[in-house]
Amino acid sequence: QGPAAIRGWLTGPGAGCAGSRLVPVAACGGAPAFAQYRLTGPGQGFHAWSLTVLELDRGRLAAWNAFLDVEALFPLFGLPVRLAA
Repeated sequence: QGPAAIRGWLTGPGAGCAGSRLVPVAACGGAPAFAQYRLTGPGQGFHAWSLTVLELDRGRLAAWNAFLDVEALFPLFGLPVRLAA
Protein backbone atom coordinates (compact mmCIF):
# COMPACT_ATOMS: atom_id res chain seq x y z
CA GLN A 1 0.00 0.00 0.00
CA GLY A 2 1.11 3.51 -0.70
CA PRO A 3 3.50 5.28 -3.08
CA ALA A 4 6.63 3.62 -1.69
CA ALA A 5 5.19 0.13 -2.24
CA ILE A 6 4.14 0.98 -5.80
CA ARG A 7 7.55 2.50 -6.57
CA GLY A 8 9.25 -0.58 -5.09
CA TRP A 9 7.19 -2.89 -7.27
CA LEU A 10 7.77 -0.89 -10.46
CA THR A 11 11.52 -0.65 -9.93
CA GLY A 12 11.85 -4.24 -8.63
CA PRO A 13 9.72 -7.18 -9.78
CA GLY A 14 7.77 -5.01 -12.22
CA ALA A 15 10.87 -3.56 -13.92
CA GLY A 16 10.26 -5.80 -16.94
CA CYS A 17 7.43 -3.45 -17.87
CA ALA A 18 9.81 -0.53 -18.43
CA GLY A 19 9.30 0.89 -21.90
CA SER A 20 5.72 -0.36 -22.14
CA ARG A 21 3.14 1.55 -24.14
CA LEU A 22 -0.17 2.46 -22.53
CA VAL A 23 -3.29 3.08 -24.59
CA PRO A 24 -6.26 4.67 -22.78
CA VAL A 25 -9.41 2.53 -22.73
CA ALA A 26 -12.76 4.29 -22.30
CA ALA A 27 -15.01 1.50 -21.14
CA CYS A 28 -14.50 0.65 -17.49
CA GLY A 29 -17.34 2.32 -15.60
CA GLY A 30 -15.56 5.66 -15.63
CA ALA A 31 -12.41 4.36 -13.93
CA PRO A 32 -9.10 5.19 -15.63
CA ALA A 33 -8.07 2.16 -17.68
CA PHE A 34 -5.23 1.35 -20.05
CA ALA A 35 -4.21 -1.38 -22.43
CA GLN A 36 -0.59 -2.17 -21.66
CA TYR A 37 1.76 -3.40 -24.38
CA ARG A 38 5.23 -4.68 -23.53
CA LEU A 39 8.19 -4.49 -25.89
CA THR A 40 8.67 -7.82 -27.66
CA GLY A 41 12.27 -7.20 -28.67
CA PRO A 42 14.38 -4.67 -30.54
CA GLY A 43 12.51 -3.73 -33.72
CA GLN A 44 9.81 -6.35 -33.08
CA GLY A 45 7.05 -4.12 -31.74
CA PHE A 46 4.89 -4.55 -28.69
CA HIS A 47 2.57 -7.33 -27.51
CA ALA A 48 -0.53 -7.09 -25.34
CA TRP A 49 0.28 -7.59 -21.68
CA SER A 50 -2.65 -6.42 -19.54
CA LEU A 51 -5.79 -4.40 -19.27
CA THR A 52 -5.01 -2.19 -16.28
CA VAL A 53 -7.83 -0.52 -14.36
CA LEU A 54 -7.05 2.05 -11.68
CA GLU A 55 -9.27 2.77 -8.70
CA LEU A 56 -9.09 6.28 -7.27
CA ASP A 57 -10.06 7.50 -3.81
CA ARG A 58 -10.14 11.26 -3.22
CA GLY A 59 -7.93 11.80 -6.26
CA ARG A 60 -5.30 9.30 -5.16
CA LEU A 61 -4.50 5.82 -6.41
CA ALA A 62 -6.33 3.29 -4.22
CA ALA A 63 -5.91 0.12 -6.28
CA TRP A 64 -4.22 -1.11 -9.44
CA ASN A 65 -5.91 -4.07 -11.14
CA ALA A 66 -4.18 -5.88 -14.00
CA PHE A 67 -6.29 -8.30 -16.05
CA LEU A 68 -3.97 -10.58 -18.02
CA ASP A 69 -6.36 -12.54 -20.27
CA VAL A 70 -5.49 -10.25 -23.18
CA GLU A 71 -6.55 -12.72 -25.91
CA ALA A 72 -10.13 -12.53 -24.59
CA LEU A 73 -10.24 -8.94 -23.33
CA PHE A 74 -8.47 -6.88 -25.99
CA PRO A 75 -10.88 -7.81 -28.82
CA LEU A 76 -13.82 -6.80 -26.59
CA PHE A 77 -12.38 -3.27 -26.51
CA GLY A 78 -11.40 -3.24 -30.19
CA LEU A 79 -7.71 -3.37 -29.28
CA PRO A 80 -5.05 -5.13 -31.36
CA VAL A 81 -2.90 -7.80 -29.71
CA ARG A 82 0.26 -6.29 -31.29
CA LEU A 83 1.52 -2.77 -31.94
CA ALA A 84 4.25 -1.78 -34.37
CA ALA A 85 7.53 -0.52 -32.92
